[in-house]
Parts: sequence; structure tokens; C-alpha cells
Amino acid sequence: MKTTKIISTLLGVMLAGTMYAETILTENFETTPEQLRKNGWSGKFKLGSEKVDGKAINYISGEKNNNRLPGATAVVSFKPVTGPFKISFKMAALTKPLTSQFMVLGNRKNASLFQVYDVRGSLRVIVAPGLQYSFLGKAKKAKWLQLEIEFDPDRKDVNCLIRIDGKPVAIYPLTDLQGQEVSRLAFSCDARIASLKIEKLSKPVQFPADADKYTMLLPATPRKKCGPNGEPVPDKNIFKQFVNDRAPEIVKVISEKKENGLIIKEVLFKSLVIDGKPQLVYAVMARPAAKGKYPGIVFYHGGSGFGSIKEAVKWAKRGYIAIAPDLPGIGNAKKCVHSVGVWKQLPYSTARWYAKPNVTTSVLFDAEVAALQAYFLLAGQPDVIKDKIGITGVSWGGYTTTMVTGLLGARPAAAFSIYGAGWYDEGSVFQGALRRLKGGERKAWFNEYDAGRKALNIKVPFYYAVAVRDFFFWPPSVNKSYKSIKAGDKFITYAPNRSHNLGGIDGLDKMQEKFFDYYLKGKGTPLPKVARVTKSLDKDGSMTVDVAVNAATKIKDVRLYFSPKDNKDWRKRKWQAIKAETADGKNFKIIVPANLQPENGNFYVVAIDENLVSSGSPVFDGAKELK
Repeated sequence: MKTTKIISTLLGVMLAGTMYAETILTENFETTPEQLRKNGWSGKFKLGSEKVDGKAINYISGEKNNNRLPGATAVVSFKPVTGPFKISFKMAALTKPLTSQFMVLGNRKNASLFQVYDVRGSLRVIVAPGLQYSFLGKAKKAKWLQLEIEFDPDRKDVNCLIRIDGKPVAIYPLTDLQGQEVSRLAFSCDARIASLKIEKLSKPVQFPADADKYTMLLPATPRKKCGPNGEPVPDKNIFKQFVNDRAPEIVKVISEKKENGLIIKEVLFKSLVIDGKPQLVYAVMARPAAKGKYPGIVFYHGGSGFGSIKEAVKWAKRGYIAIAPDLPGIGNAKKCVHSVGVWKQLPYSTARWYAKPNVTTSVLFDAEVAALQAYFLLAGQPDVIKDKIGITGVSWGGYTTTMVTGLLGARPAAAFSIYGAGWYDEGSVFQGALRRLKGGERKAWFNEYDAGRKALNIKVPFYYAVAVRDFFFWPPSVNKSYKSIKAGDKFITYAPNRSHNLGGIDGLDKMQEKFFDYYLKGKGTPLPKVARVTKSLDKDGSMTVDVAVNAATKIKDVRLYFSPKDNKDWRKRKWQAIKAETADGKNFKIIVPANLQPENGNFYVVAIDENLVSSGSPVFDGAKELK
């Protein structure tokens, strides 16, 4: 049978009330690559055939990635479709574990991603608007699956119905395509696709009567979020009412035990009220069993983490009273077993990059409210020295450290952020998701949730321990977050050639402990500080960098790390260490040789004292004046 492409109206005459359809494209792939290209296909792909139950299934699959769409190789353009439409096709189930195939649907400006992957025999279908991946459901194991995707771009809530082998598996809001026309479809190199058909529907998509069973609870669904006692939240300065110096109500003590000289207590405290239902947040507190007053530490976990007993115990063993809460929307719902709330129904990593229908829609609101409450819960403990509380966290917990320290002003004594920063619009992996926000929504998100903007209000000693090749937080965003801090005692150290890892600088992984011992307990000596960095270009093309270090201890080593601007992607840059010369132990000179072309590169400095206490400089541009 010869392949046909029909762009004409085909009316299905059926019973009254049924839906008419206009077939936009149909393809059985019983053709040649040359003919497909004439019919609107592009990219690198190949055709194949497979017998199933004695019948041949002709399919298209990709060969190698190209630059047209990331990972997509078979792309078809067709007559733009507006209003409700349906896509039907057969997809070969994958046989190798932990592999994936995807389909991109959209136009030149907007696109949504459907992904299918096989995790050790369990097939899952995913829809990902932007960068936000969402688990949707499971399908029975089969050689070939029949997928049907019905989409109604005119609906403002859930607008996409997905069926596998005729059975609904998910209803989902494709926010990227709401109100948009669709004119192209792309498949990844892993995909094998057969019997493709695209139809324009004459009536809105008919969702099943039991739609709630399949609907993903996502931010497109408006939710009323209030304070713990039902207090309304304003449209601006949404965290102000939660900076209230009041400990949240503990509604349940899960456990309390004494072991190894410590008292460990697990609790649930009351957080937000969402749609009239209380959201309960888990936290673990650990303290020395010996009576007395102790400084405090608040620890915030990273993405997909949870309130960690291990972290709380670690700090308690060092003579602190520590608290480690779950962070709703940042934590992994499956690991946050005790916490209760709407956020646990959401797939991990969804619902962060939203400020509509109101600014509290983002689950980051839930997370940062819980983080503030955990701080005040610790501050409310009778054996905590209230003006000696430190804040720290890793990754998303580092972001939260910056956020909360900025919101709290002069209340904490010091803060230490590992990896996490703000000013995401300056350079971070999150830029893609945030670019999708437009106008007022974008402005509202940055005003309320960008940690860099909150750093402008940090008033206490602060340390950024970061990786210069970090996958998530890139030097431009970290630099600006650091420079936004007005406190006199602020520090930054970049680990070289690392991503989300603090290796490469002796003692940097222990800096957190030494920092807090000094600022919360008064133990140790002041941290060395890179006080001044100046540079000059020499006639031979080399660059002289002069570094002044203020230190109460002997400086063991000063290094400059240099990277040429040979890659726009900060995550792929290579940094070369150049050791400094010194005359008096406080002033250091570093020569960047001409063959490195220092004017066309970036550099930063790290100073390390005899106790392996380090601090450094922001990343500088060799071609610009240093500030």
C-alpha cells in the first residue's frame, strides 16, 4: 500500500453527538526516505519493518542526534492545527532498562515533551512541560503499544488526555501549548513509531467521567494557601507574615530517644493550610543530653532529600542543638514519609516555576515557609542560645539558606551555603524553565523566589562554598549572589574542575564546621579573607595579578585558577592552577603567562591558611576592570 499524506477534510459520519475529524496527516511508513522528505519529514532517520502476529509493522526510527531539536532526529512539519486535535500512533516498547525515547510536540516557539522510558521492565509515560518531568502512569508490558493523545489548547486547566491501548492513563495540563497552534512533531533516536495519524477534532476533548482518577495535580489547578491558622497570604511580600519569631505548633511527637549522649526527637509541625487542609511538616531535632545552653544549627536538605537524622546528629555531636526539616516541594515525597500535604501528590520537581494563578502557586512557597518555621522552632527551644544560630544547606538547601538568611535579616548569627545561590537569570540550569514565564508572572517569581534578590538583605557573616563547574549554579549567578551581600564578613571559595563537589581545595569540605565554630562558639581564629585583587597586563602579553590577604594565621598557599573562554558552557570549562609568589606573607603576586592569553579568559583566587581554612574571590573576567 502506497504511503499517503492527506490534508483534506474527511468527515466521519457516525451517530448523532459523535465527533467529526479532519485528518491532517496520516503515515504508515510503507515508503522511502526520499518520499518522506517530500511529505514534510526532516532529520536523520531510517525505515524498518517487523512482523508481529504474522502482520508487518512498518516504522520509522532515528539514527543520530542532530541540532534541530536536542536528541530528536525524525521531525515532521504539517498544517498548523488550532483547537482540539488527536495524535494516534504505535510505539515499540523498549527492551533495555533505563533507556528512553521521546516525542516533542509544538511549534517553533512553544513545545512540550512526551517521554517514554523503561525502568527494569516497568514502562512509564511522562509528559514534561519545560524542564519539569512528571510521572504519569504505567502501561502493561507489550511489544508494541497504541498511544492516543487528545489535546484541547483552548482549555485553561487540564487539557491533554493520554490513552495507552485504549485505556486512559493520564490527564494533564500542557501549559506550554495552551492557546497555541501546533505544527510539528519530533521523535528521538530511540523511538520506533508506526501508523501515525493526526486529526483535527470538531468538538472539545471528552474527558472520562472519572477524570479525577487520572488527573495529575499540578499548579494549573488553583489552590488556596493560607497561614497555619487560616491567615490569608498577600499578593506581594508573601513571606513577611512568616518572619514572626513564633515557633510553629507541634501537632505530633513521632519519637523521642536518648542515645550516645544525645537526645533525638522527631516531630510534625503545622505549616500552611491548603484548600482548608493542614499541611504537616516533619523535622528532627538532636541535642546534647547534658543540661546547658547551646548554639543552634538549622540544616536544609537538597533536592530529592529529606529531613536527615544523620545531619542533625552530626551537629549535635559537635555541641550544637540542630534541626533538619523536610522541605515540601524540594524533598522527595517518597522519602519524606511523615510529612503530610498536597505537594506529596505532585511528581518530583514539578510546580516550582510558576507564579500563576497567584504567586503562592509555586511549591517553593511551601518549602520556604517550612524552612522559616523550622528556624523559629529551633529558636524557641529553651536551651538554644537564640543569638547564636547558624543556617546551612546543600544544593536546593543552599538556595534555601540564601533565601531564609535574607528574609531573617539580623536574626541568625551566620550562614553557610553549599552550592546553592540565586540570580538564576544571570546563569543557571534553570534559565530555560524561567524563560517560559512571561511578563507579570516572571517578575512576580523573581521578586518572591529568587534567592539572589533576597541576598541583598543578608546582614550576617555568610560563606559560599561552590563548584566552579557546577551543573546547576554557574559562576555568573553565584558571583552576583555573593556581591549582593552587604555584610562585612562574607566569603566565597570555588572548588576547581568540580560539579556539585567540593574536592580540589584542601579542607574545603570541612570549612562548614570551622566557620560555625568561630562565629557561633568563638573557637578558632578569624577566617582568612582575600581583601583585594588587582591585575595589570604586561607588554609581553602576560598578566600580573596582585592579591592581598587579611589573615590572623600563616597563609600556606595562594592559587589562581585560570580558564580560557573556549566554551560558553561554564560546566565544560577547564581551570588551570597557577601558584603565587609572596614577599611578606600577606601580599602575593601571580603571573598568568602570555601563552594562556589571559585577556581572553576568566580567573579566581583561593587562599589557604596553615589550618586548611580557605577563602577566595569571585570569578573575574580577564578583559574587564575588577570590581
